[in-house]
Amino acid sequence: MPVKVMKKSEYFILAVILGLSAVLGLLLLTKGQDWGDDFAAYIMQAQSIVKGNEQSFIERNAFTINSTDFILGPVAYPWGYPLILASVYAVTGLNLIALKLPDLVFFIAFLFVLFRFYRKRLSSTESLLLVGIFAFHPQFLGFLDEILSDVPYLFFSFLALLVMDAYFTNGDRHWKNIRSNLFPAVIGAVVFAVSFVRSIGLILLPTFLAIQAFEFWRARRDSSDRNRIIRDSLIFCLSFGLLWLASILILPRGQESYLAELGSPTLEPIKTNSIYYFGLFGHFLDPLIYWQVAYWILLIFGCIGIWATHRREQVSLVYFGFSILVFLFWPPEQGVRFIFPLLPLFVYFSFSGMKAAALRITAQYRKAVTVLIYAFWSILLIACLFGSVMLASANLQNDRNLSGPFDSYSIAAYQFIINNTAANDVIIFFKPRVMRLMTNRDSLAIDNCKQLHNKEAYIVIDKIVETRRQVSEEAIPQCNLKIKQVFENPAFIIYQAKK
Repeated sequence: MPVKVMKKSEYFILAVILGLSAVLGLLLLTKGQDWGDDFAAYIMQAQSIVKGNEQSFIERNAFTINSTDFILGPVAYPWGYPLILASVYAVTGLNLIALKLPDLVFFIAFLFVLFRFYRKRLSSTESLLLVGIFAFHPQFLGFLDEILSDVPYLFFSFLALLVMDAYFTNGDRHWKNIRSNLFPAVIGAVVFAVSFVRSIGLILLPTFLAIQAFEFWRARRDSSDRNRIIRDSLIFCLSFGLLWLASILILPRGQESYLAELGSPTLEPIKTNSIYYFGLFGHFLDPLIYWQVAYWILLIFGCIGIWATHRREQVSLVYFGFSILVFLFWPPEQGVRFIFPLLPLFVYFSFSGMKAAALRITAQYRKAVTVLIYAFWSILLIACLFGSVMLASANLQNDRNLSGPFDSYSIAAYQFIINNTAANDVIIFFKPRVMRLMTNRDSLAIDNCKQLHNKEAYIVIDKIVETRRQVSEEAIPQCNLKIKQVFENPAFIIYQAKK
């Protein structure tokens, strides 16, 4: 691909887009969290780093994970994101808005990397237009309110794609000076960073090596090229391997329990997940009124775009393919956050398919079709911006409050437990990692009467939402337990259970 020199005007417009995106992101931050308790595990890992008791965290979290009769998550997440949080937690403590700021920084960095990725393939106007859609998209900006690893993972994933693409195309002047033995080592380090934030980032290992294998086959008659490919592959693996070895020697393990979440290679989960993730891509177009129709249009043009660009987009296509393959065997439905790194590629292929189709049209109508293409993406950008502004306005009108584990009712329940239970008491709660974060009591989740029998513990029942993975308020009397009620407020009831 030819090198494209950016103009000052491009940087200025990009800076305006990134600045406005950062402002909207800040306005969308709340003082609370939703009831997903992955965030609690990340914060507790960060706490353990600051306090220097990582092994203690592993042991206590193992009790929660192994004692709960359904999958909560791994005993320990990869340590990359907790390390990021630890740098903030060491200064601010449990300040939720402060702990959300790293995600905002990584999101703005991702937008810059995405612009570099698009600008290598598209015109300045096209690149800014597509980046603007992600910069103002309600799903992406709204997710900045979550203390989760998805946004840093998004940044590092696209950084890895950018450096791999530069390596294989050898057409980016920014990387020309390290097109040597050092370049594969840099790629190995970036791929390690991706997997250090989220384990699924390991798919970038076979992505790089699969393309190297293809290049080796293509260079089968050129011994010097084959030797270079072997050398670079070994340097890449050595760079990744040394960093991985250092990480496991310094930090305790625990993310191996991710393997328990992998599905068996049977037809049913593959079929279910195929349908689920196939439909999930369409929700990127939620800001549009007729998003279902638009999704099918983009899907068709996406296939055309893949065909039109497949010779020069090996890295993106192989990465996309490996990602989808992993998702087919992933049992839980994790929502759109799982496909965040794939959505910019989906948009690129759809846009490229539209341009390729326009070139097939006679010159008489080509200009009008091109205007329609720009109009579609511009409407999506405006819809995204409007949606995010409305959400930010509603958040400010609500004084950034959010019902969940940090609202007044929840805090009152935690305070009762802190003041009225012993340090070694066990708390049964549908979000056990949140309970341990907020009370420093060992906790587990139980969703059936049978498992509650012969438990000496405190049982905390959420009265508001009946779909929690817990024994409901109405069902508790039918469990025939030796319990007494010790606390109640509009959101929670707490029972003390005896054997």
